[in-house]
Amino acid sequence: MQPTAKNSFTNVIEKLPESDIYRVYICGPTVYNSSHLGHARTYITFDVIRRILEQVFQKTVVYQMNITDIDDKIITRSNEQGISSEQLARKYEADFFADMDNLNIMRPTVVTRVTECMPAIIHFVQTIIDNGYGYMSNGSVYFDTQAFSAKGFQYPQLRYITQESQLEQLIAGDGISMKNRVDEKKSPNDFALWKGAKPGEPFWESPFGQGRPGWHIECSVMSNNVLVNEFNGFELHLGGKDLQFPHHANEVAQLEAFYNKSDQIEVFMHSGHLRIDNEVMSKSKMNFKTIADVLQNYTANQLRILFLQVDYASDINYSTNQLDYAVALDAKITQFINNISTIEKQVSPPELLPADMKLIKSMVNTKQAVKKAYAANFDYSTGFMAILSLLEETKQYMQTAFKPYVVHQLKNFIQAQLEVLGLVFSKNSEENSSLEVVKLLSEFRTTVKQIATGELTKVALLKACDDVRDNGLPPFGFQIEDKAGESVVKTINYQEFLKNQQRELLLKQEKEEKVRLQNLEKQKKLEEEMRLAQIPASEMFKSMPEYTEFDANGIPTKMKEGEEIVEVPKSKTKKLQKDQELRKKLNEKYAK
Repeated sequence: MQPTAKNSFTNVIEKLPESDIYRVYICGPTVYNSSHLGHARTYITFDVIRRILEQVFQKTVVYQMNITDIDDKIITRSNEQGISSEQLARKYEADFFADMDNLNIMRPTVVTRVTECMPAIIHFVQTIIDNGYGYMSNGSVYFDTQAFSAKGFQYPQLRYITQESQLEQLIAGDGISMKNRVDEKKSPNDFALWKGAKPGEPFWESPFGQGRPGWHIECSVMSNNVLVNEFNGFELHLGGKDLQFPHHANEVAQLEAFYNKSDQIEVFMHSGHLRIDNEVMSKSKMNFKTIADVLQNYTANQLRILFLQVDYASDINYSTNQLDYAVALDAKITQFINNISTIEKQVSPPELLPADMKLIKSMVNTKQAVKKAYAANFDYSTGFMAILSLLEETKQYMQTAFKPYVVHQLKNFIQAQLEVLGLVFSKNSEENSSLEVVKLLSEFRTTVKQIATGELTKVALLKACDDVRDNGLPPFGFQIEDKAGESVVKTINYQEFLKNQQRELLLKQEKEEKVRLQNLEKQKKLEEEMRLAQIPASEMFKSMPEYTEFDANGIPTKMKEGEEIVEVPKSKTKKLQKDQELRKKLNEKYAK
């Protein structure tokens, strides 16, 4: 079975190349700030696809990622912090890979940095100039889109947009001002291959003068340097939809201009956008979320489950409701695996009855259905739902006279299928240490002896037992639940356990704060009610400046209207009378 994917070049789902090795390039981060949820969506998405290629379709994947470690944003940020651009880039590069590790994203086969590829970049730019597709202007080098199109090449190949929008995105992508664009470029559509040095900025010597690479040239050179030159091919390019134009379109054009030949990349795949509560994520909207911030309260599994709900090319919405659903699913899977883990295994296979065989057939059918889904444009959301359906069927089977041999097979199969998606359950980061467990029990024994030989009450003994349950065992991956006079031992992931506790604490604090504000509002209303009750109903309108005359009961008869004094309308009088009746009741209430 050969996998298919939506090729962004054609916007059509096509069979991927018939090859045992896939040479894959993914655009990495520009390391000037902390990684955010948009990065998480992109890199988790393609981590799942990489795992499917390797583990389901048995492909050897050479997975290359670049690091943009010199850029306008990096220079600006390093100047603000008073450090070198290299120091800033290395710091955020380390933070990025720490985030990727915490998300259980596989490390790239090859990582390349822009600053370590300068000779190759300069050679690449020179070749584009020599081929007639680049020109020098005012210390910079630009890609000549008109000359490129005149030779029969298509530009841009990715994202069909309006000319006005195209210009805006080209300018933003180049980091070159409108004035420079007019003065230096032959065409507004041209983009920078090499940027002339500015005072105080890092630069490299080149035949074009001192400067540094344009943003788009970097990926063209690095993918060519590694995948084409070292591994003899380039099957698959991955990236977020937000980079489709101008970055990826210009990257493709540069490769074709370098080789003077079309179709240098076979398939381009793009992941969808991430929105926060249906809005674009941005600092100005106060909804910017870093990966590190999110992982304080949610686990890598829970975030990955959220992203598995939609296919890779679709946009996804990050919201509390969606996260709650992911947390609930995570808990359901964890409980399922933990429950079976506590069931003693059967050494010898038992005789299988029709109900047993039915579940085993479902397991085999699920494996085929999942692979079929993955082959159809990497439809991992459908594959994931098929796995969950089998989990539910297994839970139903366990309501009957189930066989431990069968349910352990199902548990192992479901865990293996989930691990293909990068979901890992019941593997503790704090591996059990026999010595540490013995120390815990020894300390507990000492506490019990002190209680038994001293004057402490049974409350102290119960507290010691609860302390072992709540604080002693969880770090070793165990949790005891007390149910109806018996204790059930479950295996847990300690990091997930801690985050669930933290989230429950936050929810409790939010609930308490909500109650506090409600009580405060009630108190304010009560105080206002008591204040009003001190004013007799017959006097309540007399302090209002808009009324000038009143009847014997204190109901206004005349009122100001501009500079005139007029009769109070009958409709208004009725309302005033109703208000006065309510005040009388209030007076009576507090007169008691």
